[in-house]
Amino acid sequence: MRSFEFNVDIAATPSEVQSVFWDLKSWPSVAPHVRAMHVHYDDGVVQVVTMDVLTRGHETSFKSVRLRGKNSIMYIQPEPPPALTLHKGSWTFLDGSKGTTVICRHDIEVNTEPARAFLAAANLDVPRGQVEEVMEQVIRSNSLQTIQALKKKVETQRSGDYAAVNLQVA
Repeated sequence: MRSFEFNVDIAATPSEVQSVFWDLKSWPSVAPHVRAMHVHYDDGVVQVVTMDVLTRGHETSFKSVRLRGKNSIMYIQPEPPPALTLHKGSWTFLDGSKGTTVICRHDIEVNTEPARAFLAAANLDVPRGQVEEVMEQVIRSNSLQTIQALKKKVETQRSGDYAAVNLQVA
């Protein structure tokens, strides 16, 4: 298994940030590589969703099951795309000096030959020994695009809320 994580700071409270990460309806409009979200189940704690994602001109669909905790959202793809035999991870939302620090974690197992085919379809010719590393880079890039888009959304909403409050006070 290959694991990696990164952090992103968002100028909002952990509950605001977690709310935006949980609300999948907006993802296709804010994250350009997310083509569609098909929510099959959502009770506020558990979600089952199929996501259509565009990676370097190649569309992939996969199902995720997400579990909402007090300060986290954990997920697993019970049927990951063919390039992976396992994909699970989490977002943890921590109160920080700049608002919220989001810790994004991924655990993956790469299915080498289908991954090479996927990368070739995405116009990436990768030697066999580098497939896992490049798949990690692709997943990291897509994940970072989503988080940056959600960051922009929550921070824009927040500044709009502050602008509205300031207009009412003036």
